[in-house]
This record gives sequence, structure tokens and C-alpha cells, in this order.
Amino acid sequence: MKNLFIYIIACLTFTASAEKPNILFIAIDDLKPMFGCYGNTLVKTPHVDKLAEEGTVFLNAHCQQSVCAPSRASLMTGLRPDTTQVWDLKTKIRDRLPEVVTLPQYFKQHGYTAVGTGKIFDFRSVQGHTHDDPLTWSRPYVVFPKNPASEFGYLDPDFLKKIKTLKTSGLKTSEIKKRLGGFPPVEINMDVPDNAYDDGLIAETGIRLIQELAPEESPFFIAVGFKKPHLPFVAPKKYADLYRRSQFQPNPLQQAPQDAPEYAVQPGWELRNGSYSDVPRLEDTKPFSAALQTELIHGYYACVSYIDAQIGKLLAALEASGEADNTVLVLWGDHGFHLGDHAIWCKHTNYEQATRVPLIIADLRTPKGQTSREPVEFVDLYPTLCELADLPLPTLLEGESLKPLLEHPTRPVKSAAVSQYPRVAPGHGNVMGYAFRDRRYRYVEWRKADQVIDHEFYDYQKDPQETQNLMERPEYQREINRMKGIASAYHAKWNTFQPTPQHSRSNSPKRAVEPTSSPNLLINADFSAASPAPWKMQSKLDASLPAENNSLTVSMKKSSPTASHRMLTQFDLMMEPETRYILQFEARTEADNGGAMKVSIARSVNWKKGHYGLMRDEQPDREWTQYTYHFTTQNITPEDPACLKIHLGELNGTTQFKNFLLRKERP
Repeated sequence: MKNLFIYIIACLTFTASAEKPNILFIAIDDLKPMFGCYGNTLVKTPHVDKLAEEGTVFLNAHCQQSVCAPSRASLMTGLRPDTTQVWDLKTKIRDRLPEVVTLPQYFKQHGYTAVGTGKIFDFRSVQGHTHDDPLTWSRPYVVFPKNPASEFGYLDPDFLKKIKTLKTSGLKTSEIKKRLGGFPPVEINMDVPDNAYDDGLIAETGIRLIQELAPEESPFFIAVGFKKPHLPFVAPKKYADLYRRSQFQPNPLQQAPQDAPEYAVQPGWELRNGSYSDVPRLEDTKPFSAALQTELIHGYYACVSYIDAQIGKLLAALEASGEADNTVLVLWGDHGFHLGDHAIWCKHTNYEQATRVPLIIADLRTPKGQTSREPVEFVDLYPTLCELADLPLPTLLEGESLKPLLEHPTRPVKSAAVSQYPRVAPGHGNVMGYAFRDRRYRYVEWRKADQVIDHEFYDYQKDPQETQNLMERPEYQREINRMKGIASAYHAKWNTFQPTPQHSRSNSPKRAVEPTSSPNLLINADFSAASPAPWKMQSKLDASLPAENNSLTVSMKKSSPTASHRMLTQFDLMMEPETRYILQFEARTEADNGGAMKVSIARSVNWKKGHYGLMRDEQPDREWTQYTYHFTTQNITPEDPACLKIHLGELNGTTQFKNFLLRKERP
């Protein structure tokens, strides 16, 4: 029986000999983890809850940034916002990363038919209202048909009459919205079929794609993105009728977290910017009325149940197609949503309600009905699906495969999930907040370049609503220091960027490249006019440097009185001064003495006088690990060109390297 399948979400472990699995990739816009399977006893979501019974529910999953375009850009590329440089709602992914290989694109390159409909990318980060990114899909993106009876997604006849009157006078949408004092934030009173609104049409389009592609020999990657419960909250009346308005109450917590930076919260500008009628504007400091809050919450719940029904239709169609048993389903919401807690509405924060997301994974080969409380993040989905579909892992991904958690849900794959959000801080200007969430705690650093200007710390076991910033509590200092260590390791590894308020900085991050053809060479186009030179081993008393299995192998068997001189070196790199570069490679070690590795761009001649913009200490792992450094060259002179040094010191044993990259970062 294909039973399982009807309700699966996620990622599958198929053996190399097995048939390649199909992928059904389901996205939901602005959805916090508000299903019955996440502990909500009021919401009506039978289809997703049934799905959860057949797979693994990730209870501690987080987005990279709690707003649509950056979150989706990270998930679809497997790269963090500081790498994609998509921090806002206007930057296009391929303006920053023209060569990036997106998740569906990678599957397309490996024989899949990749198609999409609805909202997968945020349209503002790709080709506008077509929602298309031609490199990603096997066919042009399927923009679902619009209901000609609706205007701006609404169906209420009184509202439509007003709209049509103003449209005949030639007014633009913005002028119409201003004239009406905004559009309704909620419409859940129309007794109409599901396909009267956009998400019903998206479900029908997704069903058609399943029916078209299921008979084909090649596996499919079908992405279906639902638009609700994003504002405005519109859904057929039958889903609102699942609830009574009296069941909803305003959140009793209406204060910002005590001792938290004022700029860490936001006033709900998505609701209060004039787009929606009968909602207080930003300049109006009074809180939302209880009636408005309950109306908004009721509308949100109705939308969640509406989307649950559409998911049920997709899964039923997949079952009917005969491909259910060979299909992986991924279900995710792009970020969380504040529903009045701390007097915050919508997203745009580093708090739990904004960063925490729904993610459910079901696999025919893994135990059913599991939950995992381990921290995971959206950049993990790309490597997970690759591994479970038995595809080779790209080298430039920034997440970890979740396959171990499907097999053992308590086995951690990382120390913390990381989210971020930019702010303007009084006295500091543009800052970036980085939130580190482990199983129990959230530690937030507000950073101006390399300077930490403020901190937050929350204990979700004792304070799940984040009422108190605990940074100054002495009883938490041990855990705070531990989380600070996690943050330091993160910043050292990713060397984070700082965007301007307009997010216009043009520091171009890493891009996808092919692996090196020879492990002894650096892949580069910028640092030298000559051909790349072989590596040199300095102070090679007891070291060999053979190339094996497309990797560079260094074997050091004993301690050395000149251990500090033992290093791999590439000399005479004619790098440009005050220029942004990326260095990247993979390494692993069998050394068992806890030795450290130091990576630097140094002087070729007077190397004792310091580095040229890069100096990092690393603790190599026994597993292949990717190391990435973004840096700006400093004080380079033609008389003393740069060299790349990898100090091995007392790292006795065998250490291997592969896939070297050194090049300028370009737009």
C-alpha cells in the first residue's frame, strides 16, 4: 500500500541501485508551526497531521531570515543570506550569484524534470511577477490562472464595486488603495469553492503537473507554493466556519522582552503601512483593539485550514498517479509569524515566533511518527535531498544533511540553527542581529562589522514567551559563554557581511565552481598571470605530499622542533591590494593529537611581519569539512607578493585537502 505516502513530507534515503525518487516540494507562505502535530489543539489540519504520523516532525527548525525573499533564496540555494546577499525584497539572486545552482536546477542537471507553480521563489528575487528563474526549471514556470471574478485577490461584492468604480477613473493600484484607506486585511465570509481564490487554483495546477509527469520515465521535481496564510487573510467561508470567533483572544503578552534592545522588536509595519483598512498606522501608537486582533487571528486560522485542504488534494492526486511510493514530499513554511505577542505582528524579527518554521519529513525507510527537537535550518534541505536521492553533494553548500535525524531523531547534526535580521540601532547605524538557537536557548548578537554592540539570551524551558533577556543573570553565564563560543565559531567560519539599510552593498560572495582538476593546483583567475604553481611543503623533515584520490595528502609522522614552520605554501600570488577575495577548500585529518591548523594570506618574503588580510585558526575534523573565507587584502606591495600558507604545526598524522578555490569576489 501506498498508504504511507499519502502523507509524506520530505526527504528520502534511496540506495544507489533503487529507482530515483520523485520530489514533491510544497511551500507555504508566512506559516508558523501551527498544526495539530505541533501541539496546537485548536487548529483544524487533518491532512498535515496525518502526514506527520508517517514521518518525522522537526520541532526546532528555523529559517535563515524571517522575511520571504531572503528565506526562500537561502533555502533554494543552500546558502546563507550573507552569501546570497539577499537581505531584502528587491535584490535578485542572480544579480549577486549569476552562476549559482539552485536546488531544482541541480536535480534537473541530474535527469529530473523540474517544474514549479505558485510561490516558490519570492517573485522580487527572480524575474518579477512571472515567478520564473529559467535556469532552475525544465519548463517555463507555470503561473496559475487568475480568477477573473476577483480583484486583488478579493471576492466581496461591495469591495469589488468600489474597486471597479475607481479603476474606471484610471487610478493606479497605489492610488486606489490610498483612496480606500487600504484593502481589507481579512475576507473569510464568502461562500465560494476553493478555486475561487488563488490557492485553490495553485492546488489544481499542481495536480495537473502530477498527472502530466507521473507517466514519464524521468523522475520529477514538482514545486508547489501556496500563498496563504500571507496577508490578506482570505479563505472560503467554510474554513472560517470551522472556528467560533469567541475561541480567539488577543495574546496576553503585549510588552517587549524586558532588558532587550528596543530595536530588536518591530511595530508590525507590514500591517500598519497603510495597505490595510481599519488598522492603526505606524504613526498611531495605540495598540490594536481586541476586536481587530481576534479578527486577524480568526482569519489566520481559517487560511491555515484552507491550505491544509489543498495539501490533502495534492497528496490524493499523487496517490492516484501510482507514484506515491517512489516520491519524496517536502513541506515547509518560509518563516514564522507573530500574532500579537509582544504587540508584534507579522515577521521581521529574530524571535522564536518569527524564525521557527514547520518542517516535516517522511521516508518509507525510516521510522514513522517521530519528532526531533534538534536544531535544524533551511540551508540543510538542499544537502538532505541530494543525499536521500543519492545525488553527489555540491561542494559549496552551507548546510548539513538531515538524513541522520531521519534515522535517529535525537542525534544532533549541528550545535545551533542560525537566523539573522538587519536593523538600524541608535548611535550605531546599520547592524545585523544573528540569533543562535540550540535545543533550549537562543543567544542573539547585534553586530556592527566585527563589533558586538548588544546581546540577548532566552531560556525556552523556563520562559517560552521570551519575556526576559537573561544576559545579566549570573546563573546563566556558563550557558551564555557556551553560546558565545558557538557564535564566534560561526563568524570565523562564514566571515559575515554587513549590509547597508538599503542592502545595496556589492560584496559579491562565493559562487558555484567545478572541482579542481588537480589537487596540487589552485583554481583561480585573478591572483597571477602565470600558471598556478604546485604546492610546496616547508620544513619537510618528516612529511610527504602525494596526490591520491583527487586530494592532496600530507603525512607527518612525528613531532618537530620546528613544528611552527611546517606548512603548505603557494608562493608569489600577485593579488591586488584592497580587494575582496574568497578562499575555499575542503580538508579532513586523521591526526589524533588535537593539533590546530592556521590558514593565512601572508607575505612571501617578510612573512614574520604579519598577514595580508586573512588569518584564521581551525580545528580540522575527521570528516571532510568545507572552509570558506571572505577577506579584503591589506597593505600588499609588489616587492613582497602574497602567499597562501596552511600551517600544520603539530598536526601529526595524515591530513588531506581538495577542491581549492582562490579568486576575486565579483558582482
